[in-house]
Amino acid sequence: MNGRVDALKGLTLPEIRILKRTVERLQQRVDKPAFYDQFRMFTYIVDREFSLEQKKWFIEKQCMRALKYFPNLDDPETFNEKTNWYKLYYQDPLITACIDKYKFKDYVAETVGERYVIPLIGVWESGRAIDFDALPEKFVIKSNWGSGSRHVQLVRDKNALNVDEMRLRTSSWIQPWENVYYHTFDWGYKDIEPRIIAEELIEGKEFEYKFFCFDGEPAFITVARDSAPGVPNTYNNYDMDWNLLPFTRRKKNAQYPIPKPELFDELVEICRKLSAPFPHVRVDLCIAEGRILVEELTFYTTSGFGRFDPTEWDHTFGEPFILPEKRILDHSDAYSRGPLESELTLQ
Repeated sequence: MNGRVDALKGLTLPEIRILKRTVERLQQRVDKPAFYDQFRMFTYIVDREFSLEQKKWFIEKQCMRALKYFPNLDDPETFNEKTNWYKLYYQDPLITACIDKYKFKDYVAETVGERYVIPLIGVWESGRAIDFDALPEKFVIKSNWGSGSRHVQLVRDKNALNVDEMRLRTSSWIQPWENVYYHTFDWGYKDIEPRIIAEELIEGKEFEYKFFCFDGEPAFITVARDSAPGVPNTYNNYDMDWNLLPFTRRKKNAQYPIPKPELFDELVEICRKLSAPFPHVRVDLCIAEGRILVEELTFYTTSGFGRFDPTEWDHTFGEPFILPEKRILDHSDAYSRGPLESELTLQ
């Protein structure tokens, strides 16, 4: 195996692209490629063997592809550069707990109150263990370590659900090669213990409010129309005075004005409390039927590969992101093989 891994690490970029296209063609022959992602299994085997310099090379390659500029990871200035530095050099077990969509509910409840937590229905270690008969007619099922809409299924009618298919899908979500860390080196995902959770399906929300917070202070807001899987979305970006900012990022702007929410001050106060321990975190909230709910905490927005148009806004978003001292928590090499041996233990 080590010889094969060394050979794979020695591939040139054109050879990697050819290999990826070959794998993608093979996947097209499978009825449900999401159930058995061969390319992610490949990256899991290879990426965990990468040295720090190889990880930096991988990030530089992805930045060139997505952002169209070569990142400075030693002296970063833009938001995307700093996000990638954050991934590589700042390791806080609280980040891992807050990325975990199961454990982070405790953090939210303890920090701002239970009323802001989306109610949990169930948690399981595998798809085989799920008792679908006991679930309500409507719910959301997801993995606790998925990123964005990955590993999320909205169930609006349980009677229409293919239970066998859902068992296989959820069991696939928690395979080790599905860990985001092995695809983008988002460190906070690395030590999450995978789980499948079901929670209340939130209906009646009109917008999602994503606050970019730095050292406990919100600075920018992205307002999303709907981030549900497969649903067309829009992003409007605002400063803290609710001025629409003249740039786009990944999604088009809505073609209509979005009103400042009546509960804006409460949203801001929640963000301040939740983001206080961190150099940077994006706090995602929604308002549904008059109640504020915390949807998730995001530490590596678009994994540091989200292009701003115009690019100058990448610098503007980077200005309030003051990087901390490097924090590597294992006793030797943070990028050595095997599980991370942290100096701190999650309680």
